[in-house]
Amino acid sequence: MFEVSPFDAVLQALTCLEDVDALACLESALFKKFISDDDLGELIDAAPDRLRKILSLIDRGAQSGFETFSRVGFIRDGFRVETQFYVPGAGHVDMLVNGCVGIETDGEEWHGADRFLPDRTKDREVERHGIRTLRLARPHIFDTWTTTLETVHRMVRDAEDAAS
Repeated sequence: MFEVSPFDAVLQALTCLEDVDALACLESALFKKFISDDDLGELIDAAPDRLRKILSLIDRGAQSGFETFSRVGFIRDGFRVETQFYVPGAGHVDMLVNGCVGIETDGEEWHGADRFLPDRTKDREVERHGIRTLRLARPHIFDTWTTTLETVHRMVRDAEDAAS
């Protein structure tokens, strides 16, 4: 059996994966502390040229692949996205879209029954601060993205209309 360092494994992945997958891999390796900040610079330098544009979107605050895929999708659709946005009384929201819609990306592994009430309490507190909130699960990100974008466009439009 062959074993390689996390650095070498991520470098190999970057040569094989599609653009957003490669970005998600790199951000996850950074978040999980499989690679260091120094490694990150070396990996970006060694990455294939076809990844230059997507790797310019690297976000040290990304905590999951779901966040990466959603964030890139929102950016590609023209939204402004701020990650790990702090809301008093609620903590950090995965993303704030156009300054008015909070997005939480929930994987079943981390958001099971024991997280139900804390997650709803967080949503309530975010809404109390005037930020519309939407929770996205895997199918919303990977299977029905067009509908997800339509929903976020509507939420942003409604929030902006209410503010004017």
